[in-house]
Amino acid sequence: MQNTYPACAFFLMIILTACSKRSALPPDEPFISREKIYAQFNYDWIGSFSEGLAPARIGADFFVIGRDGRRLFDNPYDSKRINFHDGLVNVRKDGRYGYIDRRGREIIAPQFSTGARFIHGRARAARDGQSGLIRRSDLRFDPIDYDWYTLLLGNRQYLPVVRNGKFGIMRPDKQLVVPIQYDFLLAHREDLLIARSGARSGLLNYRNDTLIPFIYESLQVNREGPPLLSAKKEGKWGLINLEQDVLLPFIYDEIYPRDSGRYFRVKKDGGYQFLNQKLEYWTDTVYNWVSPVGPETLLLMNNRQSVLLDLQSGQITPLPYSHIQHFRDGVAFLREGDRYGAVNRDLEVIIPPEYDRVQSFFDGLAWVVRDGQHYLIDRRGDPIHPEPFDDAHYSHLGIMPVKRGDAWGLINRRGEVVTEFIYDQIKTVDEVGFIVGKDRKNGLINFGGEWILPLEYNYLAEEKTGHILAEKDGKFGLYFFSGKPAIPLEYDGVRNLGYRFGSGYPAHFRVNKGTVYGIYNVEQAEEPPFRFQSIGSIRDGGMIARIEGQYGLIDYRGTEILPLEYSRMIEKEDYNWIVLCREKCGLSDRAGNIKIPLEYEELDFLQPAFIRARRDGRWGLITIDETVRIPFEYEELVISGGYTRVRQDGKWGIVNRFHETLVPIAYDQIGRVSDGIACVRRGEQWGFVDTTGVSITAIQYDGVRAIFKGFGMVEKDGKYGMVNDRGEEVIPIVFTDIKVSYDRPDGGDDPPGSVRSQEFRSFKVKLENYTFILDRNGDCAADCPPPAVLEQYGIKPAR
Repeated sequence: MQNTYPACAFFLMIILTACSKRSALPPDEPFISREKIYAQFNYDWIGSFSEGLAPARIGADFFVIGRDGRRLFDNPYDSKRINFHDGLVNVRKDGRYGYIDRRGREIIAPQFSTGARFIHGRARAARDGQSGLIRRSDLRFDPIDYDWYTLLLGNRQYLPVVRNGKFGIMRPDKQLVVPIQYDFLLAHREDLLIARSGARSGLLNYRNDTLIPFIYESLQVNREGPPLLSAKKEGKWGLINLEQDVLLPFIYDEIYPRDSGRYFRVKKDGGYQFLNQKLEYWTDTVYNWVSPVGPETLLLMNNRQSVLLDLQSGQITPLPYSHIQHFRDGVAFLREGDRYGAVNRDLEVIIPPEYDRVQSFFDGLAWVVRDGQHYLIDRRGDPIHPEPFDDAHYSHLGIMPVKRGDAWGLINRRGEVVTEFIYDQIKTVDEVGFIVGKDRKNGLINFGGEWILPLEYNYLAEEKTGHILAEKDGKFGLYFFSGKPAIPLEYDGVRNLGYRFGSGYPAHFRVNKGTVYGIYNVEQAEEPPFRFQSIGSIRDGGMIARIEGQYGLIDYRGTEILPLEYSRMIEKEDYNWIVLCREKCGLSDRAGNIKIPLEYEELDFLQPAFIRARRDGRWGLITIDETVRIPFEYEELVISGGYTRVRQDGKWGIVNRFHETLVPIAYDQIGRVSDGIACVRRGEQWGFVDTTGVSITAIQYDGVRAIFKGFGMVEKDGKYGMVNDRGEEVIPIVFTDIKVSYDRPDGGDDPPGSVRSQEFRSFKVKLENYTFILDRNGDCAADCPPPAVLEQYGIKPAR
């Protein structure tokens, strides 16, 4: 289907779309809760509602329902989690994106290599290697010639665009209203832009007027009410208004102005405190976890207590539970000791604390574990299946892989068996079904347990391009989610070249026969020429290729962008630049434009604005336009965590990117910088200094670990302790071992993923023959040794 229409057809489409909204959802149509829809219609899965519609499933049959739960139209597309915006939804079929309306009619046939949802009447899309926007008004595709662009959620008129690593703002008519000159732009409100230039942040409007000068290290703005900004200066945060009046002093580790228009959350000394709209403290107690319970209530927790904070009165109500998770489906799990139960939003116990592990509720169901057995329970705590399982995975579109003995099978949300318990493994494939394995063979089944690919492959894996990579009898190929072949099963290797959504390029794969490589374009579906010895990944432009030891840059068709005549090419992942070398090194973009001539001994691209370079044996820092930020006078130069460590005449110091000295060049070694504090060594002794050069501790320790989230470990004479970010010993240096535990939503001891988003909860320490728990204050919180031992080492029991 063409995506342009004559005027009369266009207006007819608009009328029909408006009618479809009324006919699908009459104003007086009753809303039925998800729980009642499940009960009344016996659906296996219901997705999220958007514009009154939601995807749903029974077996392998996917369709769309209205607010009353009735089936409205079928969903034959590969996209199952569909969400309507501006009356349309993007759908995918065999690797191509199109759009349907609220009556299921195909408004734009699948034709785009990428297609995002509509926001404010526009959608990001790409076709034939060209990125652009689809306009909701006439459904036309309008190309946009920038390295990167996105749609602003808070403002209907403007687009942030990027070219050569610099940000600007463009109107829909492609006129720039904010020139492309900033290192970063961020929109939090319809009328304000946070901008960064170099190492400083300021505030702009959409006319490029400077509202707050570029003098702060960082800025954040609230989303509701009069504009207020948390600003960072000299490593500390304060709160200011547009006139730069200081409303909260610059003494905080963090200020969160965007939590709500009702309160402010501030972080100091490792914990959180809360202020009302008048910036008055609600409580002097420090908490390290916060979760909304309702529109007027917050749940606050620390190591010692859980309380409720009423946002209207500021009243604090203590709770008898040590830990409560976030609410999901109106239920939150609580922890008492090592056991978990659940409470409702009235904080009434609805499931006693009797489980070892839990997962959050979703659509009224949750997995819990007791004595190694997995149970699927409802919000009353009643089991859905009469017998527990030996292992289970989280629900995927209403289907759950479960293990009984040594075999895996699938059950639905009612506990009914979907497949037999005969498989060695089951892996989820998003929006498609499951890869199942048995006797070293793999197949692909849909949500009804029906075969999409038979159980005969040695290897099956989901690709992020919306394909299934397969291997059989030593040959590789690719399938669409429908089971239709995308690349025939005849190559020695098939590898995704780095396609990502919004890149503007069709899905393309590197294929090889023996030791020669070609590029297979799935849209063309034809045999490529094989002439390369290696091919790198494509990222918004060209990719590095090699023939007989010579490197060059090619596009996704295999056409040369830069000739294959360079001795070395290095790409920096997630950046748009390539270091290329002959005798000397320079820099090009992925379009093949030389940005820095080949005049440097080494180049190391670090961030969008800065390049570490070596010339005449000395290191310095330059920008893309070769402006020298740090002169070429250092034996070594290392950038990490936003700080630049430099070595001169054998000594180390720290400078910023404007070559201002932060820590004098006077130390034998400088380790990691964290929380604005550096580990430093003189001779054989270590200590801490902040990034203004002020000593936090004396240089007196045998070893240290970087201060993180307010605490750093120190060692002296084989014993360990902890200091805080003010250099105070919060845990004495008397322990033979210290291990750290972190706060996390389910109360476990080990942080999920990166610990940088977590907070310290406690320390597990060893002293003499005792192992016990200290809290953040260094007081004994659990498994305490006899009082005499604690008193001997100056340790207090926790209150």
